[in-house]
Amino acid sequence: MMCRFEIDDSSVVEWRWYVDDLNRIPELVSGLVFEEGRCDEIEELIVNENEWKNVRSIEVKRNGLKGVISVNVNGLNGLELLKVENGGLKNVERIVIGSNSLNGEMVFDMGEDVWKNVKSIEIGSGCLRRVSGEWIDLSRLDDIERMIIGSDSVNGIVNMRMNGLNDLIEVEIGSGSLMTIERIEIGYDSLSSVGCIDMSRFVNMKELIIRSGSLGEIESLRLNGLERMEVGLGSLSGVKVLEIGDNSLNDREFKSLDLRTFESVERIEIGRNSLMNVESVLIDGISCLREWIVGSNSLEMVQR
Repeated sequence: MMCRFEIDDSSVVEWRWYVDDLNRIPELVSGLVFEEGRCDEIEELIVNENEWKNVRSIEVKRNGLKGVISVNVNGLNGLELLKVENGGLKNVERIVIGSNSLNGEMVFDMGEDVWKNVKSIEIGSGCLRRVSGEWIDLSRLDDIERMIIGSDSVNGIVNMRMNGLNDLIEVEIGSGSLMTIERIEIGYDSLSSVGCIDMSRFVNMKELIIRSGSLGEIESLRLNGLERMEVGLGSLSGVKVLEIGDNSLNDREFKSLDLRTFESVERIEIGRNSLMNVESVLIDGISCLREWIVGSNSLEMVQR
């Protein structure tokens, strides 16, 4: 005797599947669980747009995907939970997220060693647009060398922290991405290999803190709309061109502009209506400065 049942609305089905074969996952499964010993042979995890379309949760147990080196995800816009225990993806080196992917209201619960060996992250355009949280801490990316974010991606995060990351060479951030970032904190002796980073992409950033000995290879720095900035000694020592845009660094408590760490700077350009509460500018030891441009209504307290 054959039993038959029909489901009118697959969105109400809760069906967790313990994966042992990526080619045998039922279409209506809502949750995937990867346990140790079931998928050890997988080195490249590829999720295409039309696969796993009903999946709302993914759990990777300890050593659940220990053989995976590369992860490539397209789609999964209904995913609500991604939980990876310590050791679950400990050998991943490359992560690629295709355009218009992972746009659900997601909760990330990631083990501390998940990002330890990752060398390259590529995020396409229109991805992770509903990620929320106070902080994104990139400090766990010990071996990261390359980070690419397409346009209109990764919005919802307010604060960003970066410590170390001294192997990071290439950084690209597309327009409209990381738009909600208001504060960036860069730790001591960090990002020593980055040659170029466009801070003006962070259009809503209010505060930038760079501890001592960081970002020594950057030659050009443009800042727009900041309210407060703190730069430790020895940081940004290679900057030759410093541009501060219009309506920047006007916090009432920002009274002193210390430029002494910019020991290689040759050109400083300050836009209009900026640094309006600054009363002193410290430029001791800046021997390379050749050009200083100040826009209207800027540094008025100093000029008085």
